[in-house]
Amino acid sequence: MLERIFTQIRFRFFDFKSKQQDTTQPGTTHLNRSLRWFNASLLPDGGASAKYSMMTHEVAPGYPMTTAMWIPALMKIREKYPEIYHDVMGTSDISTDLVNWVLLTQRRDGTFPGSFGDFMNQPPRVFNNGVIIRNLLRYYETNKREDVLYACIQSAEWLLKVQSNDGSWRQFTFHQLSSNTITGAALIRLGQICNEPKYVEAGEKNIRFAIGLQSENGYFRGNGFDSASSAYTITIGYALNGILQAAELTGNDHYIKSALNGLVPVLNLVRKDGFLVGEIDEQFRSQSSFTCLPGNALLAMASYNLSKMTGNSDLKLRGDLLTDYLKSRQMDSQTPTISGGISGSWPISGNYCSYEIPSWAVRYFTEALLLQDELK
Repeated sequence: MLERIFTQIRFRFFDFKSKQQDTTQPGTTHLNRSLRWFNASLLPDGGASAKYSMMTHEVAPGYPMTTAMWIPALMKIREKYPEIYHDVMGTSDISTDLVNWVLLTQRRDGTFPGSFGDFMNQPPRVFNNGVIIRNLLRYYETNKREDVLYACIQSAEWLLKVQSNDGSWRQFTFHQLSSNTITGAALIRLGQICNEPKYVEAGEKNIRFAIGLQSENGYFRGNGFDSASSAYTITIGYALNGILQAAELTGNDHYIKSALNGLVPVLNLVRKDGFLVGEIDEQFRSQSSFTCLPGNALLAMASYNLSKMTGNSDLKLRGDLLTDYLKSRQMDSQTPTISGGISGSWPISGNYCSYEIPSWAVRYFTEALLLQDELK
């Protein structure tokens, strides 16, 4: 107990207080450091750790969802930044190893597990299955492995079974009625690849349901991990990015308008230094004193993608503001499982994943870096 208290004091007041990173460094420098963190998170069994606890110094077991999320990132880095990939990962095709590991975690009913650890004896989650489908499909589109497509179809069949008539998912989910849009978009893409209308229809039905929860001021109701009036920016980012993915896949301008209406009020809360409060209520107000870093990254991604879709250069600048702030919070340490990481919150004692470096936070930061470099 005393060790935990001293660890908290050390991290809170000493280790990272003066280690704000230089945001003038090239984005590729930050990309290299993110990839090094990911490499340190790889486990002997073939998966990637879910997160690292700075409090207990524990590396969590492999997490199918975030392991899948890294697959297209590795493919893109290997193609666009081969010198960075080879410097960190060598010549091996890590993405294929990750795909093989993720497939091993699928159960007989077609579902992928909703967390990490005992994969065969835990409930599935709608969100996780959608994320895994979307990222496995990106691998399939390049490599055409039929076993990968079959795994996606099996998971999708389960998603259709548990989907409500109104397009929502109310089973096997948190209270995130409007942020399961990532799963909706995944079904749309699967239907396009398979030429199977039922997946497209189910996906679009969910997107329409989520947009139906959008208030006149742009806020998406029913968007948190629980029924509280405020939502973390990470779930707000999920809702927006899922709708944008659906817009890109379908060309539906109504989806773009909805995402824009939901994003701009959030961007108006970003300070000049890039700090954004970690929780936001239905009136776009907040009592938070921390920032949710993976939420910032998701909102930067949405800003960049909306800028590409609409030609609005101001959105690109807003994305830069968020991404540059994240650069300043990238960890610097002699410990490989810390160095290059992005904590769940800043200060790291904040409400979201306190004293932890979640793999998804580093992954979303990596995506924001890739988009920033693409649009520079």
